[in-house]
Amino acid sequence: MGTITDAVHDRQRDQSKRLLLQSHPLLARCPARVIRRVASVADEVTFEPGDVLAEQGRTAKWFLLIFGGCASLARDGTPLGVVGGGDHYGEVPLLGRGMHPATLRAITPVQACVIDCQRFHPLVDDVACIREDLAASLARQPEMVALARAERAKGIRAARRCSTVPSTVPRAPWPTPTPSAGPLGWGSMRSLGLAQPRLRIAPPPPPPGPPNRARRAVVAAAILAFLLGAATLYHPPFAIVRPGPVIDVSHDLVVSGVPVHAPHGRYLLLTVRADRPSLLGLAMADIGGGRTIERVNQTVPATTADVRRELYAEFDQSQRDAAAAAAATLGAPVRPPFTVRFRHRDVVGPSAGLIYALAIDDMVSGADWARGRTIAATGEVDSGGHVKPVAYVGLKAIGARRAGAQLLLTPVSNAGDAAGAGIPVIPVSSVTEALSRLAAAS
Repeated sequence: MGTITDAVHDRQRDQSKRLLLQSHPLLARCPARVIRRVASVADEVTFEPGDVLAEQGRTAKWFLLIFGGCASLARDGTPLGVVGGGDHYGEVPLLGRGMHPATLRAITPVQACVIDCQRFHPLVDDVACIREDLAASLARQPEMVALARAERAKGIRAARRCSTVPSTVPRAPWPTPTPSAGPLGWGSMRSLGLAQPRLRIAPPPPPPGPPNRARRAVVAAAILAFLLGAATLYHPPFAIVRPGPVIDVSHDLVVSGVPVHAPHGRYLLLTVRADRPSLLGLAMADIGGGRTIERVNQTVPATTADVRRELYAEFDQSQRDAAAAAAATLGAPVRPPFTVRFRHRDVVGPSAGLIYALAIDDMVSGADWARGRTIAATGEVDSGGHVKPVAYVGLKAIGARRAGAQLLLTPVSNAGDAAGAGIPVIPVSSVTEALSRLAAAS
């Protein structure tokens, strides 16, 4: 069924990613445990020529490790240089309390690994070898740090012109780094201000006024700054769940041992994604716009790796059960010469079974149930073809509508969850019923 092969491919892919990261100069002196941690938070990305990797005046959201290709660095249209393989970019705005001081645009295809800011800061705090090298990098770039802060100050002034609400308590600006004769240790990093709350804004001093009013304003602003900092740094045990990527599995299947043909339609696998924001992000989230809040269970003794392995195992099992269920409707056993191989997808959970079973039946049978339509489905199936309920069907229905699906098949007990999403819903209890209702649907 391809499960062992997929597992081997997963291990090979992870090993290749770790070797790639270890080849980067920033990580060359890091031990294997650090490389594994970086691999767990870094995503491999390829940028095409003309893509903007970082835009001047924007908030920094990513730290980039560049392995191949080159990109031009320019400020206000004036070229500053070229960034290429072996370089890294993003520490100036992320650690220097500023915005992007320049625009980084790909000249050739650029191969890189990106780490989002919420994972980058804990990584720098915890890993001494990375912390020291980035501190030294900041010390070599005082002009860029000053430009990054200037961009942030420009944004603050623009925001203040649009609002009469006071910001936060004034405080001394972050000190400009000076060139260092060697790597900086943790004590030096504290002197650079990296131990301060990262998102606190330093506005200009308030205009002079009566002493009592000024003191009250300072106290109120200090309290507001403290609450804002706490809300920014604290992540409560809640996650925001929203529609995730929609995947057409029509080209993810390789069936051998029996005659096959191209699918008669498109078959969409629906997913959701969950983010655990800070308290401030949770308060500002638009829950009514196709999102929901879930409490995170923090008492589960299993490690994050154990949970991920369990969820990936559920997805692998859903593929095996889908192949068995599809074969059952065709009267064929799922064993050589009838075998199915699945393309690897970074998806977890059991809800892909129904859409995989429908796609396999389409390719192997001579019947045209799809009739050129785009069909979305979600539901767990067992090897006998019975469809079982799954979670977040309402959010998946929103994703299906946005992806252009014409029909949505769901387990019978989940049909009400998808009501009101603006897409026709077909509740089914088995793969056989799903095929017959597809054939009958106009």
